[in-house]
Amino acid sequence: MAPYIVSIGFVVSRTASFVLLSSNGNYGIRSNDEQSGTLRTIVRLEALAFRVLSITTIFMVVLPPRINLSLAAAGQALILALETAVVLLLILFGCTVSSSTLEAFSTTSVQSLIGTSPQSLTAATVSLVSVVQCLLGLPAYFRSQGQLIVLLLLLPSIIGIIRSIHHFPRPVVKNVPNPPQAGTSGMHPIERLAFEAEAAFKKTLSRQSETLEDAITEYIRRYHRAPPPHFDKWFEAARRQNFVLIDEFDIIMRGLEPFWGVSPSDLRGRVKSAFAAGDRSLIRFEVKGHRASYSMAEAAQWVGSQVRSWFTAEMLDTLSDFVFAVNCFDEPKMVVPHDILDKAIERARNNSVVQPSENEKLGQSVNFLKLGSQNPWDVLVLSCPVESPARQFSKPPSSYTMSELGFLSNVGMSKDVCFAPELRDLHAFLRHPETLNLAHSLFPIFSTAKPSSFQDVLYPAPWYDAKVDMHEYKEQEDMDWEEKEDTLYWVGSTTGGRTTMENWKFFQRQRLGLMVKDKDRTIQFMKKVKAPVGGEAAEAPYTWQAYNSTISEISSSLKVRISSVIQCEDDACKDQEAPFNTSSNRDSLGAGYLSRYNLDIDGNGLSGRYYRLLRSKSAVLKQNHSPGMA
Repeated sequence: MAPYIVSIGFVVSRTASFVLLSSNGNYGIRSNDEQSGTLRTIVRLEALAFRVLSITTIFMVVLPPRINLSLAAAGQALILALETAVVLLLILFGCTVSSSTLEAFSTTSVQSLIGTSPQSLTAATVSLVSVVQCLLGLPAYFRSQGQLIVLLLLLPSIIGIIRSIHHFPRPVVKNVPNPPQAGTSGMHPIERLAFEAEAAFKKTLSRQSETLEDAITEYIRRYHRAPPPHFDKWFEAARRQNFVLIDEFDIIMRGLEPFWGVSPSDLRGRVKSAFAAGDRSLIRFEVKGHRASYSMAEAAQWVGSQVRSWFTAEMLDTLSDFVFAVNCFDEPKMVVPHDILDKAIERARNNSVVQPSENEKLGQSVNFLKLGSQNPWDVLVLSCPVESPARQFSKPPSSYTMSELGFLSNVGMSKDVCFAPELRDLHAFLRHPETLNLAHSLFPIFSTAKPSSFQDVLYPAPWYDAKVDMHEYKEQEDMDWEEKEDTLYWVGSTTGGRTTMENWKFFQRQRLGLMVKDKDRTIQFMKKVKAPVGGEAAEAPYTWQAYNSTISEISSSLKVRISSVIQCEDDACKDQEAPFNTSSNRDSLGAGYLSRYNLDIDGNGLSGRYYRLLRSKSAVLKQNHSPGMA
């Protein structure tokens, strides 16, 4: 409530200053060339622009956040038109000082009022500087009578700065230990990474909003827009469910942000066009009259039914009528060229009013390219910046993502397709997908997982939910940690992409199968040794030392094999059967519970066994290049 009181005070004082300036007749902003009678018309126009700006701003401040978004857009459009006309006339009459001050002050003042971010602080500061510039440029003969009036304009600028600073984050960290420094604690590098990750997570938990007002403030600070309608109801429901990450919408908002840069009519038209394109993996969901329904051509009706079950009566009561597309395949579907994507994000961040496409047929058309069973790399990186390593065929240094001994220290960057083009030869989907149907048009389509270069919107995988409902994990088949073998377990088929004689050795699951069978493969281990005297011994009696050995040293601890060869050309299928010895029977679901460590690896997209493994008493090791929404 406090920011609104400050903002209303700002508008009142600002309007008063405009009235005073208007009564003076020349706004205290004149050069020697701006004293002719021909300027009177311009002064009236300038007064009109200022007053319309003030009235619009008052409405934007007083009305509730849910209402003022559309009003703000309309108001900004009106203000822009008036400013353009006035500035043009001022320049034509040689009044450059007035025109520059009007443009800088009025524009930046509005931005500082309606924003709550560091950009708002910048806008308020620019507003302040523009008024000071005007004050210093007053003619000597007018300075005595105009100085006080122009000084009134300093007040809203200063208030804008104070208001912006008020919205800067003030995280509260509660009893979070500092992570140990490398080489001082005797910690294994993996243990240190785990410690640092846990400390970072505790910091995230400690700064979560505890009240609705705090959650709204944090939402606006992070995403530079008001929360959606019924945010208060969502907050109450989240509290009832003991949801702890109240403020963490970053993944969702990154996926949704480009769509604020496309007109609503174009989005609706593209969704309609996508269904008409005949892709059988799309489910058409419609919410109408607070009821949800779906239709699809694909046989997997259970996916639609599972997603429909998520729409509770409480949720449906908050939703307006709309239609949206859900992808029931485990492969994503959309890569938007970087220039189009960048322009949409720019419009979204500027809260621009986006007009519909002039050519509706072209602007709302969606086509799917069939890229299955071929190398789509050049198409998959079209969304990357032109100067990125993926588009420049360069390889960044691994030091950006790797810590000592090759352990990942920056997981997010290691999965960035634009930054790490070597992923093409490490992940089957990026090299030779099974059934990829790809669109380049920007429209919302919900998928369960995607590499970083895709623009699909993530939603929770229905496979996870369905397998929980099926009680796939049975606790009676599991055992306590102390009873488990000190081994690593993974058994699975060769999903991931379409294999040929030339490519199958590059795919993630096949590479794992070949690696564990190569007994002479050199790898690096670590052993615990006494810390040198006078070195680390003061804080820890031992340290970790790297040494080289072979896979054979740990072969007895690896229960890893390919159980079946699928998704392959005939000759590639035969070529894989011998090294993987696929004649063995498939394991039961509970076989992995005998091991303390269960590995989970991507298939075509996400892995359907992940939630079951998390429910077990084994530790789960996740290999993933296509993040989903857990």
